[in-house]
Amino acid sequence: MVDADFTLPEHKERRKAFRVAIADYVILIHAKEKKYPFHGRDISATGVSFKGRSKAFKPGVGLVLDIVKDGRTLIANLGAKIVWAQNDLVGCAFVNISCNQEDGLCAITLAEQKRLAASRKAEKPQPSACSEAKPTEASPKAKTSALDIDFADPWSSKHKK
Repeated sequence: MVDADFTLPEHKERRKAFRVAIADYVILIHAKEKKYPFHGRDISATGVSFKGRSKAFKPGVGLVLDIVKDGRTLIANLGAKIVWAQNDLVGCAFVNISCNQEDGLCAITLAEQKRLAASRKAEKPQPSACSEAKPTEASPKAKTSALDIDFADPWSSKHKK
């Protein structure tokens, strides 16, 4: 027997929570006297990403933002910290959020997961009439009662020639 000692290479975990796409959401970034809208990209319970000029956002900078859908503010005054900014995308981690804000984030994520599942279900092809089992001349004919089924097995003497 060989006594071997090995270790697995360490890797940095990128995702801490499940993310959902939020292309139809707006992220409002608070400035001193104005709020600036950006198109949402994805969101999770721990962070959000949005489309914006990445050169204008520096990692480590703190922000306050709102999550808006169809003109309605779903979650207001979320604290966030810019984690990365590249290729006209910006990623933020939420910081110091309240229980109500966290519940709102979870509700958004769950609602989007449900919407995604429903759209996937609607896209699945429905079974065709050909795929349903129907008696044919080559197969045994099923009776209407579950107790009165005639199974034509090839081993019984009744069906041998």
